[in-house]
Amino acid sequence: MTSAPHPGRLLLATVIRPQYGTVTAFAKTLKMARANVSRLTNGEVAISLPMARRLEKLGHGTARAWLVLQMDWDLENAP
Repeated sequence: MTSAPHPGRLLLATVIRPQYGTVTAFAKTLKMARANVSRLTNGEVAISLPMARRLEKLGHGTARAWLVLQMDWDLENAP
């Protein structure tokens, strides 16, 4: 068991729900497919550099911070 949630789940809890309400609304803001954002928030895919930069441009932390969260999660969950 890991000590931290997947960064996508953290994004959902701290950014999407409080500020956008739904994954659909957030995906529209990013001009991305809802399915792609949903896979991220479900922990099925990693936060990529392009996504981290998009989050930073929207004022949701720095790209570096999101990528560090992803890297830490990856290290904790490596086989």
